[in-house]
Amino acid sequence: KFIPHEENGFDYKSHRIEIQSNKSSHVATMDTPEDNSLQNNVEEIIEMIDTKKFNPKRKLAYMYLSLPYHMQVEIATNLDLIEDTDKGLSDSEKIQNYFSRAFEQEKQAEMWDLIKKMKPEIVTDINPYKEK
Repeated sequence: KFIPHEENGFDYKSHRIEIQSNKSSHVATMDTPEDNSLQNNVEEIIEMIDTKKFNPKRKLAYMYLSLPYHMQVEIATNLDLIEDTDKGLSDSEKIQNYFSRAFEQEKQAEMWDLIKKMKPEIVTDINPYKEK
């Protein structure tokens, strides 16, 4: 059964609060410098990156990291890149180690060819690590 909280029969109380119309000193203002130091420097960044220049190491890393994990491990096994020190590492750390070892042991050309053999659709360029 409904029992009202007030004598007037309503289930709420009415209150009247008077607010002063004076302006507060805590009003937010626009306080920005006239000289905008943040400028669009996209052209400079693009020049620094030089996206038109082919970077074979970046391409190989992209291709290797695009593979499923089991293929990455299979390539590392075929190239003899797996060491006992990899035990206990996370999967991403292991993959980084395998990729680094491929360069340390100068097996980039073989890695490129294995990736092309396993997943030819991601290899669009000629192997830059093969001697001509």
